[in-house]
Amino acid sequence: MFRADPAHTGAYEDTGCLPTDNVIWTYQTLGSVTSSPAVVDGVVYVGSSDRSVYALNADDGTKLWSAYTNGEVTSSPAVVDGVVYVGSNDWQVYAFDATTGTKLWSAYTNGEVTSSPAVVGGVVYIGSNDRQVYAFDATTGREQRSAGLRVRCHDGNEVMERVHERRGHVEPGGGGWRCVRGE
Repeated sequence: MFRADPAHTGAYEDTGCLPTDNVIWTYQTLGSVTSSPAVVDGVVYVGSSDRSVYALNADDGTKLWSAYTNGEVTSSPAVVDGVVYVGSNDWQVYAFDATTGTKLWSAYTNGEVTSSPAVVGGVVYIGSNDRQVYAFDATTGREQRSAGLRVRCHDGNEVMERVHERRGHVEPGGGGWRCVRGE
């Protein structure tokens, strides 16, 4: 219950300590972990505010690899076809080999990337703090030039955007959402 009781007093009857007998393993990064992990084929992939993405053995928590970005990684990774995709606060989207951690590509946005990627049909879709939604080729990292992109806005309305030329984006306007084509 929120704040312990119906009156929301925040006063709890117990000590607040969690039992540790159920913890199978832990792994400590050099920063906070607000990224939600992705678990694929016995490997846990997670980002950290220490600017790294980690691959950990799901059975015992041993580090398999870590890969450095130039910013905090609060984005939750997506793992598709042996590639880990993740955003970073350095304004970039990264693709790493899921087995080795080798950087395959990175691509810039115009703002911090704290949202988490979705990968569908060979395209990486991800939002940026520049109020834009980007579509990158999952293999090369190149921005898509003529891909249709359907965005479900917070009010439930669907907006179609053509990611055309270099970039397009959806932004608030006129009491709703409007599509703006890149320059």
